[in-house]
Amino acid sequence: CEGEQLGDKIDKFDEVIRFNNFQTKVAGMAAWVGTKTTVHFSDGVLYPTFTEYHVPGATIVLSLFMDRLIMAGSYYILRGGADLQYRLTSRFLMDPDITWIKRENIERLKKLLGLKGLKHPTSGMLAIDYFVNKPGVELPVCIHGFDFFMGPHIHYFHEHEPLYERINNHIGVNMHSPHLEKIYVEKLIAEGKVKFLKDMPK
Repeated sequence: CEGEQLGDKIDKFDEVIRFNNFQTKVAGMAAWVGTKTTVHFSDGVLYPTFTEYHVPGATIVLSLFMDRLIMAGSYYILRGGADLQYRLTSRFLMDPDITWIKRENIERLKKLLGLKGLKHPTSGMLAIDYFVNKPGVELPVCIHGFDFFMGPHIHYFHEHEPLYERINNHIGVNMHSPHLEKIYVEKLIAEGKVKFLKDMPK
């Protein structure tokens, strides 16, 4: 890992939101990223159904489930079809505790970001937008580890990812616009709605 060891600081927050195939169980990484997870935003790979990414008690949000039909289908096809986990996927998607981002909120964010064509926001960007606009949330929303548009790697944990996940990352990144997300996050920072953890008071 690179950067400051802020794991303890992260774990002190009331809510800790993580995305997709986040890494908190890799030996030695907890000092940097913490271990707490209260909300898990997931794309169509359905990472919460994998043992290594499952967090008991965490709220699960299907970030792009309501985006368009092909995206909704991916939540079933990738895990149920490609991985032959039909029953597991069916049970998961029928769980009444699973939630998702409303389509109108996804479309609103696309317009704010200036996305065109088939491009859609990342799970991380959707999470930021969700909590920035959620009534009762104390602003600023604190973010950390957004290497996707702030650093040289797609994920801070890229060295620990299986090969197929690294390949999937590079395929998926073409569906996003990290430079536009960076511009929008910088706007939210200027408005006092978002702040990087490294910039929070010690």
